[in-house]
Amino acid sequence: MWAAPGHARSLQFIEAEAYRRIMAGEAPATLDEFSQQLLHWLRQSYPEAAPTTLAMVENQIRETWHRRHDMIQVEDYDSFFLVVLGEAGAICLARSSNISQVFAND
Repeated sequence: MWAAPGHARSLQFIEAEAYRRIMAGEAPATLDEFSQQLLHWLRQSYPEAAPTTLAMVENQIRETWHRRHDMIQVEDYDSFFLVVLGEAGAICLARSSNISQVFAND
């Protein structure tokens, strides 16, 4: 038996919160700790949600957890610029403090 009705909704909540925390840089060091935090969050935020086990949470977020480093974006967008260089349209990401050097090298 995979899951009773309502489990899919609980796991969708968990997946969305996992994604939000990863993107915000709020994920802990281990998958186990992250799963425990998310299960606690679900029980606190949605007490009427279908019961979910720690193993189900881990299985739901495992792929997202392993992709987390690829998902993390630049934290401070205000201090970075997307720069297109030359006729070929080479693209680079430069810190605002280095922007004059980027243009000087063009």
